[in-house]
Amino acid sequence: MKRIGIFIFYDRGGKVDTYVGYFLAALNKHLEKLVIVCNGKLSSQGMEQLKKYTTDIFVRDNTGYDAMAFKLAMTTHVGWSVLDEYDELLLINDTFYGPLYPLEEVFTEMEKRDCDFWGLTGHKEYIDYYFGDSQKLPAHIQSYFMAFRKLVFQSHVFQDYWNRFDSVSWVFSDVVNKHERFFTHMLEQAGFSWDTYVHATEYDEKKPEHNFVQYYHAAYQLIKDYRCPIIKKKNFASKKLINNPGEIGNDAAKALLWIAENTDYDIDMIWENILRLYDMKDLQKSLNLNYVISENKSSAKLNKENAMAVTYINQPLTQQQKEYIYLLKSHMEVWHYEICSFKAENENLANDIAKLFNKNIRCEYILLLIHVDDKQDERTALRTYSAIEEQWGNLSGGSAYTASIIDLFIKNKRLGVLTAPSGIHGSDFGMKTEQKLQGCMALWCRKTLLLKMCEEWTDFLKNPYRISMLDFLDKAVHFAQKMGFYTAVGMKPSYVSMAYTNMDEMLRQVERHAKSKYDFDDFGSYLDGDMFLFCDNYSNIYVYGAGDNGSRAAKQLLSKGYHFSGFLVSDNQPDLTEKHGYPIYRLSEVGESLYHAGIVISVTNRKFQTDILRQLQKRGLKNIYLLDT
Repeated sequence: MKRIGIFIFYDRGGKVDTYVGYFLAALNKHLEKLVIVCNGKLSSQGMEQLKKYTTDIFVRDNTGYDAMAFKLAMTTHVGWSVLDEYDELLLINDTFYGPLYPLEEVFTEMEKRDCDFWGLTGHKEYIDYYFGDSQKLPAHIQSYFMAFRKLVFQSHVFQDYWNRFDSVSWVFSDVVNKHERFFTHMLEQAGFSWDTYVHATEYDEKKPEHNFVQYYHAAYQLIKDYRCPIIKKKNFASKKLINNPGEIGNDAAKALLWIAENTDYDIDMIWENILRLYDMKDLQKSLNLNYVISENKSSAKLNKENAMAVTYINQPLTQQQKEYIYLLKSHMEVWHYEICSFKAENENLANDIAKLFNKNIRCEYILLLIHVDDKQDERTALRTYSAIEEQWGNLSGGSAYTASIIDLFIKNKRLGVLTAPSGIHGSDFGMKTEQKLQGCMALWCRKTLLLKMCEEWTDFLKNPYRISMLDFLDKAVHFAQKMGFYTAVGMKPSYVSMAYTNMDEMLRQVERHAKSKYDFDDFGSYLDGDMFLFCDNYSNIYVYGAGDNGSRAAKQLLSKGYHFSGFLVSDNQPDLTEKHGYPIYRLSEVGESLYHAGIVISVTNRKFQTDILRQLQKRGLKNIYLLDT
């Protein structure tokens, strides 16, 4: 079958990572012609990479998103007359990793299917719960990978749709709500038949309102049992605890492990991309980057010259700390610094720092154990003991334990930092992380990372009271990610057992307490209740963000009788006037009324959240609620 493929690429920096080339190389085996449209910028590195697979490369502004790029590719860059030369047209974007299995399996199977157009995965019919009366939406092919036979793309229905199509003024959610959800149905109504490669019928619900996005919540099963050849990028971007259909939150982690152990796909291509694009805190949540490290005899062998520990305290060691240091000294070198003065001119300290950052250090992995008590800190002896137990205790142990930790680094070449947990226990409830880490911290890291942080580490050692433990830890996480490493949490089984018991009981008590204030049915509506308490203080409410989360927040406000004044968007957004019958205002268009109204920020991207908060605070606005989505 003679095929032409149109591939849409987007990267905010214009960089083309390895996963893109891997997919295009596999795809090209099944194409006569490949056309690439780049939304936004394309770096010189990106252009060189893409030229390996085609010379038909077009770069455009990212207006109208992928749908508009497809339209321009078909109607302008290629043209309907040229498309007539082919038997099948593929419309594909770059929002996934793959192929996890040979694409030959997909094309061979779909050539056998009696259908006019097809895709990899689909969404069953479901209920739109965002606004107004419940609306049943038709089943459809998910638009990241769609294939159309000549009968379809030569039809007036198909060509008229795309000739008239214009999504330039749309926000991203409009592309889904106005195009993807109805495009399949429109073609079906015209008499064309469709199918999907993956049929996970066990997840199809009798009640449409219970259907869910299978590639997002059941990726592990789709890949393992149905040989779905891709995993979507959004699976790694965040974990949705709101409107979750029941998945407990371990799907992305299980899927990644399955891919690594059971396919030929190199998951380092996934790590390369997600570490560059996504916030580390989101990755830690979506992938559950917590390791339970066995305290028993390890099969891993410890090279004593491969690890060392550095302890740094400003008061005499406690018996508890002496025991941990004793355990470490039995199988590795330990440098212990007990410093009474942190003055920058301390010559011994300067020499010690220089020695620590000697690039000739033979070890590859370093354990940092820090305990710096501020004289003004009113931490009790029991709280100090607990802090040391949580921080030092989870990352220190005998030779078998250290061997297990080193083995973890060796087996996970993208692991750069292993921190101790900072759990919520009874006395810590309501306490900020920086307060908990005020005097005690522990982490393992690669030597290459520590050398990169020489300046930051030196500043911290010279004045630990000026630079908080949390700031230092955040810098370590930042440097690690910038170097292409992720950060995880390491815990002993005994700690995990205790922490689960504590947190489960505390959460249940919080739930009972919250239910005494307002009703809720799940975690999402519990968070809505917190939003309602904020909104009780204002006669008018604006929602910042006009996407799906903004729609959901607005609907909840209206259902509870609050006066919803409209949506807010940043000034650089496309010209939008209304959504669901409610006005959309650019921030600069709203006057004094904003200072007397409540503002609910509904966007999920952390960077955008920070930018929006900065914009609002710059205008002197304080009446802000950040919806935890």
